[in-house]
Parts: sequence; C-alpha cells; structure tokens
Amino acid sequence: MRDSITVLYVDDDEDDISLFRRALSRIDKSISFLSFTDGRDALTYLKQSAQLPDYLFLDINMPRMNGKQVLQSIKQDEQLAALPVIMYSTSRREQEVMEFYEEGAAGFIHKKNSFEEIQSDLFAFFIQ
Repeated sequence: MRDSITVLYVDDDEDDISLFRRALSRIDKSISFLSFTDGRDALTYLKQSAQLPDYLFLDINMPRMNGKQVLQSIKQDEQLAALPVIMYSTSRREQEVMEFYEEGAAGFIHKKNSFEEIQSDLFAFFIQ
C-alpha cells in the first residue's frame, strides 16, 4: 500500500460511517479518514481544502444533495475533477451503475450488510 492515504467518505447514515471507518482501520491503521453526513458540506470542504483526499467514497441516497449531484459537481470543477470518486451504495440497478461511470465515477462498490464483507471489499480495493 502507498505511504499515506487519505479517504473521505460521505454518507448520511452514521452507522455506515462507523462500519466503514472500522473496516479501513483494520486494513491499515495509517489511512487517514474523514467523513461527512451531507454532500453539500463535503463539497464545501473539498473546495476549501489545500490538499484533496486520495479517494472519495460517496453514498448515492442522501438528503439535500444526493451522490449523483455531488459527483457531477466534482467532475465539473476544474480543481476537483481528477479526484477519484467511488460510488458506495446498496443500489443494484445496472443502468444506474453505468450512469455513474458515464458521469466520471472511478468505481462502484455495492454496500454489504456484514462488517466482514465490507472489510473484504475495501481490502480488495486498497490492496490491488
């Protein structure tokens, strides 16, 4: 794994954030983790940040500003467009997954129900 990795995770579900954080910690304790429960707040942070995270994991179904809107805003912003955005959702609709790739998503991971499955998916992502 690379020396220093920063991951930003945006999800309106605090339990999902907690599980994601724990899974990352088990994979590599040196991964820096930031989270937001709102897409608008995450975008504000990204636009004001001196250093972007290495990866953004983004839930789709959120109030105020959903994941697709956040992805579109990022990809339309010259300063943020290169940020790898991985959609992380329970959605299983193939058409929706394809639309996210067309919008510029770097990946799509289906959320799992168990901690072990979440950890396994993240391990596969980071140890590639």
